[in-house]
Amino acid sequence: MKEFFDEYLKIVMYTVFGLLMIVSSYSIVLNIRHYNSLSDVIYVSELSVDYKKYRDNVTMIENNLNKQDSLDGELSVYLKNMLNVLKKGGIFRLLPNTKITYADLYDLNEFFMEEIINNSWISDVRMKLEDEKYDEEINFLINNSKYMRHYLINNGLILRDNGVEDKINEDYEFILKNYRYFSDLILKLSEDIEV
Repeated sequence: MKEFFDEYLKIVMYTVFGLLMIVSSYSIVLNIRHYNSLSDVIYVSELSVDYKKYRDNVTMIENNLNKQDSLDGELSVYLKNMLNVLKKGGIFRLLPNTKITYADLYDLNEFFMEEIINNSWISDVRMKLEDEKYDEEINFLINNSKYMRHYLINNGLILRDNGVEDKINEDYEFILKNYRYFSDLILKLSEDIEV
């Protein structure tokens, strides 16, 4: 009887060990597959409407400020500081044909969150525009960037079978729209400066 229980115990242990090996092998394969999907890249296209519009907005803001170079008002100083933030920002530094990965998308969104939203630039814009119709756009920007942060962090939990490159493109365009909308607001402010 003891031999029977010993054999039975061995069978149970080998079964459990086999199941653990199957689960761990499956986990390793998923991690490798996930790593490969997240290491895919896209290239910045200068043909992107939002990319061109963002760069054009920054140039127009700079031109508006250069036209009114003698103006030292609070709004002008604010706009010069904002122009520096927009120029040092992730999107403006991306040149055409630059590779972008998911990590870069996360960094672009983090820059937007840290430098523009959390450093009170967005609330300053809200006060300076003094128009309630812009509140909706500003709230839209805040919510979009928060959504994108959570989405990019949790993206590691999603396993996709195909279309990873398309998803990177969609995410890039989503973040790019945030930058462009914000530059539109700053451009509106720079056009309203009275000389």
